[in-house]
Amino acid sequence: MAGARHRLSGWRWEQLMSSAMPQQSVLIVDDNPVNLQVLSALLKQMDLKVFVAINGETTLQRAQRIAPDLILLDVMMPDLDGFEVCRRLKAAPQTAAIPVIFVAALATVEHKVKGFEVGGADYITKPFQQAEVAARVQHQLRLRQLTHDLEQEIAARRQREAALQRSETRFRTLIDALPFGVWMRDAEDRLVMQNPVDVARYGDQLGTVGLDDLAFTPEQATVYEEAKQHCQMGQVWQYQTTEIFQGEPHTYLRLLAPVPDLEGGMAWLEPLSTLRSTIRPSLNCGKAKRDFAPF
Repeated sequence: MAGARHRLSGWRWEQLMSSAMPQQSVLIVDDNPVNLQVLSALLKQMDLKVFVAINGETTLQRAQRIAPDLILLDVMMPDLDGFEVCRRLKAAPQTAAIPVIFVAALATVEHKVKGFEVGGADYITKPFQQAEVAARVQHQLRLRQLTHDLEQEIAARRQREAALQRSETRFRTLIDALPFGVWMRDAEDRLVMQNPVDVARYGDQLGTVGLDDLAFTPEQATVYEEAKQHCQMGQVWQYQTTEIFQGEPHTYLRLLAPVPDLEGGMAWLEPLSTLRSTIRPSLNCGKAKRDFAPF
């Protein structure tokens, strides 16, 4: 036949064998039994699973059934030529992603261009050298494996994103249902979240930065900055503050907690409403600048 010119030997052969992906499969298509024998022996030495077909119709059926990782496809066959077989493979969703290497004695530019136009990934001309076949097969199998890994990674990332979205929805539903105010700030002290209770009290202040929007007294601002420092060290900080509402003091328990995913941000909770005069506040902040009703 016009097949292999020489066998591989030495370090080059061992290198190609060791770098081929184990357990991957190749479908060899050729109506010449000698070509099938030589190519099968070569690929088996590369630890690849080998399937064969001798005509176009059989190729289409076996490709659907076994889904090989690569197809070595002869161009000149009696029923369907290799170009038509490749076109049909690429038109079928089940086989469209399988790379096809043409192996043919037709070495003109026009034939090579046609091979790529119908979806071929590479083109080997006969008489071929085993080293070239091994290298080109190895290359396509590597690309196939990389594509598979990328698809798996994308699928896993989508699953993680969906799980994160579900978690975010559960978190937001819980926060929005709480009967006390909750808000969050990022590392730049920008307000990035308010629950409905907080919005009802103070209005929608998303995006505001710093203490100006908080309308703190100097004493309250000092406590707030101290709490921020504790949050930045990963600590939860809790304290009481008294504000005057309708002429009466109302004591609130407030809590600042670090929020790791905000990279230094914090959450502010007001988990208790009025404690009144039965508990002496640890900090008497005087009259609050905001006028809001207790729970």
